[in-house]
Amino acid sequence: MRICHAPDDGIVVRGPAGSGPLRHSDGPLARGLVARDDVPPREALQRLIASGPVDLHLHTTASDGLESPAQLVHRVLRSGLVGFAVSDHDTLSGVWDTAIILDKLNLLGVETPDLVPAVEISTRDAEGGRHLLAYFPHGGEVEIESFLETQTLTRDVRNRLICERLTELGYPVNYEEVQLGGGRSIGRVHIAQALIRHGHVPDVRTAFERFLSGGRPAYVPRERVGIAEVIQTVRTCGGLPVLAHPAQYGWCGRGGRYLEERLEALVELGLEGVEVVHGDTTPEQAAEIAAVARKLGLLRTAGSDWHSLNRQGRRMFTGKDDFRELLLD
Repeated sequence: MRICHAPDDGIVVRGPAGSGPLRHSDGPLARGLVARDDVPPREALQRLIASGPVDLHLHTTASDGLESPAQLVHRVLRSGLVGFAVSDHDTLSGVWDTAIILDKLNLLGVETPDLVPAVEISTRDAEGGRHLLAYFPHGGEVEIESFLETQTLTRDVRNRLICERLTELGYPVNYEEVQLGGGRSIGRVHIAQALIRHGHVPDVRTAFERFLSGGRPAYVPRERVGIAEVIQTVRTCGGLPVLAHPAQYGWCGRGGRYLEERLEALVELGLEGVEVVHGDTTPEQAAEIAAVARKLGLLRTAGSDWHSLNRQGRRMFTGKDDFRELLLD
């Protein structure tokens, strides 16, 4: 994918050789995973998946990742991936920064993998919290910005309440300090880092185990938008709604039609895909999700949920991680 500055709308993405510049008037990024030719966004993303190893679930310091967009790009360039997605929580700022870096590299003649703009959105259903990945292979991400701003406000309210509780517990944390140490989307990991700086805990894991996880003394539940509303918002904006890591919800290995019934209900709401391979899924879980997704006609994706080398034992996928047997018919 070639990216270069354009005088009118900021960035133009050049598709495959000979296809010419691809523009999208709705935002600063023009999309072109394949020559447009009226190819639906879902098919465009599926073609990218079919072209080689991808990692479609990566985080940066714009949310709770520990690597900047520049550091992530450096890692991706060494990975052997043909495509990747920056999918920070409730913000697209990491996407913009990554696109600018790729643009500069392309101007220098450096070949880069395809970048898929994405965002991870916290939602809920009747049983609990769910994460939805929204992909924008043909643009439209600008339209979802106002929705994401509302999401950021709910995060802000929750974070302030957590800091107040910590202070009441005798572990004072100033939220303004937390904001200075975080990115565009502040979360509990940034509060954990503040606790570390003040010597209250030795590491992030301890911060969550003692204070920040569900049921712990400083935990505050977050107000989440219903998943039906989020799915429709993503679709209206031209994005592809994909359910993230269903195995983490306890949906796998339950026997019967447990997983199928839950995904089927989301398909009725407009869900278009599911993350089959995730950094925490076992091969057995991935195979189960893939089989159900194939039956329901869902787009199948793969994403490591990478945050950093020291985060939850996950690693970013590389060119050696070819999951196409699970992702394609």
